[in-house]
Amino acid sequence: MKSHIRRSDHKGFTLIELLIVVAIIALLAAILFPVFARARESAKRASCQSNLKQIGLAYIQYTQDYDEKLPYSGGWEWNFQPYVKSLQMYKCPSDTNKTSWVSYATNQIGYSVSWNNPGPPWSRCYGTGCATQVVLKLAQIPNPADRILMADNNDNNATQSQTGTIPIGIGTINQTTTPRTLFNWRERHLDTLNVLFLDGHVKAEQLEFIVNSAPYG
Repeated sequence: MKSHIRRSDHKGFTLIELLIVVAIIALLAAILFPVFARARESAKRASCQSNLKQIGLAYIQYTQDYDEKLPYSGGWEWNFQPYVKSLQMYKCPSDTNKTSWVSYATNQIGYSVSWNNPGPPWSRCYGTGCATQVVLKLAQIPNPADRILMADNNDNNATQSQTGTIPIGIGTINQTTTPRTLFNWRERHLDTLNVLFLDGHVKAEQLEFIVNSAPYG
């Protein structure tokens, strides 16, 4: 008897089918990559907000230890250092211009304080090199929940990484930079910047909030 071996015909993919698969993968990548990028940046923004909340707690602890007296705006990082658990919290994870914390002298701080909160300022600099400052007590600050303590600073301005003279309520947003900047602040979190207020809470805001918000006028 002759045995008959049945062979099944194996058919490969055609070029057109392969091109369709490649096109589908490319389309999915084009759709999903921006979503993944936004999710990653959202996580960085949350980490940055956590940093600012920890700095806010350090600020509150400082005022409790010094009869509610607010710290000098210049050198705030020195004043808060005994109250922070990790110096790494001074660096925003989205700050591309600065490396990990090394020392105060290396200007690797990712946040800038507000020196000139009007009506009245919490700490105002006078004289050359901030030789004299007027420092208020927390109870003397009107509407602390509406007043900025500090916010994300300008990645490209390493020389003013800790502090800068920022008159709230005036100024023009720099639309030519990406992200946008105002004085020493920068929108580096999905077109927002994280803002720490004098009462310790943190919010993501746009620069228009700083320029147009009524409490700063």
